[in-house]
Amino acid sequence: MVSAIMEFLANEVLTQAAVVMALVGLIGLVLQKKPIERVMTGVIKIYVGMTIFTLGLNAICAQVDIFTKMSLQIVGASNVLEGATRVPIIASYDNVMSAAALTLGLAYVVNILIARFTRMKIIYLTGHWSHWTCICVCAVLMNYLGIASTTAILIGGVIVGTYQVVFPYMLQPYTKVLTGGAPIAFGHGVSSCALIGSWIGSKIGDPNNSFEDIELSGRLSFLKEVVITVALTMSVMYVGLSLIVGKDFVMTLSGGKNWIMFSIFSGFGFSAGLMALLYGIRMFIAEITPAFQGISTKLVPGAIPAFDCPVFFQYGANSLLIGFVIAQICSVISMAILMRFDMTVPILMVTYENFFGGGVVAIFANKFGGKKAAIVGAMFFGFTATLGRSLFFPMLGPMVAFAQTTAEWDQMVVCTVVGWIGNLLGLAQYMF
Repeated sequence: MVSAIMEFLANEVLTQAAVVMALVGLIGLVLQKKPIERVMTGVIKIYVGMTIFTLGLNAICAQVDIFTKMSLQIVGASNVLEGATRVPIIASYDNVMSAAALTLGLAYVVNILIARFTRMKIIYLTGHWSHWTCICVCAVLMNYLGIASTTAILIGGVIVGTYQVVFPYMLQPYTKVLTGGAPIAFGHGVSSCALIGSWIGSKIGDPNNSFEDIELSGRLSFLKEVVITVALTMSVMYVGLSLIVGKDFVMTLSGGKNWIMFSIFSGFGFSAGLMALLYGIRMFIAEITPAFQGISTKLVPGAIPAFDCPVFFQYGANSLLIGFVIAQICSVISMAILMRFDMTVPILMVTYENFFGGGVVAIFANKFGGKKAAIVGAMFFGFTATLGRSLFFPMLGPMVAFAQTTAEWDQMVVCTVVGWIGNLLGLAQYMF
């Protein structure tokens, strides 16, 4: 019964961003004893804002999926995963998923306790990232280290709950500067790389030479509008990729539509998705920030929410695009390198990571080190996010295919450390 309840909460509540945010807003407003009409207004605007955000996100992901297929075609890796994974399966897929659902519930309890009784006053609200981290951690514990599910749930809950506070807290000094002191933290699977990018940026670059301060005047001034810049930049990129992979392949993606027009409109669709995403972010942030004061005052004094990385796109639209392009190129190179080795688990380059992860690392790096830092940060992410997967993917067993499209830099750090510690303790069930 408990397992079924936690699976329901994991699948229908904690991993549904709009529902989580609306519930947080509801709790915060009720704790502040706001009138019913104010509570209803806040909850509805938060939910609608998150829904618009999700629609924009889905639109972006649809265009990024096209980008991914073209990139994989370029390096000849379209079918790289088919029949090529050779990992011992000790824990079943269903057992790992069930354990992860319970782990997620425990992780939030640990998160709240740490935030309540330590100086790390952060509540992690990116539920789907927490869930994915729970899945990867449980897979390592149960498959690679052979730990029973009950014990894995307890250990995993402590690990993920601690991660949800510690990683955003380490990045918070940089996040605070980036956002101009906004009462929010960064809650996404690339926080550790953003930390490295920010630190590197502060050492090697000049924050006054920023991608966000590019001067455009005269007839080029229209490019100052993000919607125009993104649409034109992405359209050029799609057309360029289409010319490389060829008409026949693009036609398989376009559903019979003209391949060049399909490429151009893919760039426009990407821009439309980004604009919807940013509009939704502004709506829900405007409501969730005052609502969260109830939680930070009554339940966890001084706490701030940690939000998903698209919330931070507004702090560097130019850096986002430049970071994405650079990270994608480096990721393709990394995958081509890995394809030359007989890997236990072939590593699939994922464009989603390069957009969200590489883009946001560039935003942080640019803030503290300008253009030079943004470029270096994006390159660092592009190479390590792909190459680094080889460190822990063979530990995941039945979750390898799942992790190919969900695991990020933080998961790489946490899972690799957990696996290495378990190996040192003599718990490893196999070598790779």
